[in-house]
Formats: sequence, structure tokens, C-alpha cells
Amino acid sequence: MKVAELSKPEAELIIKTPDFQGFFSNTSRLIERALGQEFNLMDEFFAEEDETKDNERLERGSKLQKKFVFQEKTELSRAVTSIDWSPAKPEILLASYSKSREWNMDEPDGLIDLFSISLQGRPELTLNCQYEITKAMFNPHNPNIVIGSTMSGYLLEWDIRAKKEPIAGAPTERKNRSQPI
Repeated sequence: MKVAELSKPEAELIIKTPDFQGFFSNTSRLIERALGQEFNLMDEFFAEEDETKDNERLERGSKLQKKFVFQEKTELSRAVTSIDWSPAKPEILLASYSKSREWNMDEPDGLIDLFSISLQGRPELTLNCQYEITKAMFNPHNPNIVIGSTMSGYLLEWDIRAKKEPIAGAPTERKNRSQPI
């Protein structure tokens, strides 16, 4: 069965659609993660034999070892304010940062990076907002939602499938604190 080939204008039109852009972005991240992993198929076949090696390693004494560093060559000039592991994808780590020590008009005050253990050279996704983020975490009931709090008292929500800017926010200040909630 022969498949009809698209003309160049038809192909360019398809490439510009949001559906194709989302598909391409997600697929290229998955491939980049897979290429970054050190995986040996034969190790999985001989997993039972490796238990003796693990026991020997424990007997020798265990020391903390550096396994990997995210963005090793990049200095952000920001303090890490919180970290959280994704409840759905255990290879994804979220890190939120304080505002930068050096003021830069082009950088947002609020910054959250999502890292993959398999893709250590750069964040997989960066979320930002105009307020300094003091805490961020994955929603345990919907791992596509990141919730953050800001220095100015806002609670923000990002949908990592859709946007890099918050999709919702609300101030936490109450007018009359003597009233029960």
C-alpha cells in the first residue's frame, strides 16, 4: 500500500499546529531522556546474580557518593527554596528558587525547574512567575499540576502540560482575621 506524500506547504501547515508542536516537544524529551540513560539489557537478565555484589558492597561499608549534578556548569545565583519528586514519574525532580541576587530585568523573580534524572544537563521544563517562590510541590492527586506559594502571599498553580506561566493564583490575605474560616 502506497502512502501519498504531503506537499511542502501541507507539511509546513501541519508542523505549525499546536498538536504537532506538543507531540514533537514531548517525544523529543523522551528520546533525549532515553539517550541519556546508562542502560544495559544484560544486567536485567542477571539481576539475581547481582544481589551477591550488592551484599559485598554493604559489607565494605557505605559512604555517601555523588551520583549526578543537575546543571553542573550553570550558576543561577539563586537559593533553592524547595524540592519535590513527582508522584507519577519518579525520575522527575522539581526545584524552586528564590529571586536572583543580581537584579535582571529579563529574568522572572519566581523560578521552578523540573529535572529528569536521565537528562541532567538542563531542566526539562522551566516554570516562572513575577513573584519570588518560597515553596513548590507536585499536586499528589494530579501530577501534572504544580502548586507554589510566593513571598507576596499568593498561591499559584501551573499545569505543566499547557503553560509555563501560572494558570491560577489567589492571594492568601484575609480581611478580618477574627472571623472563623
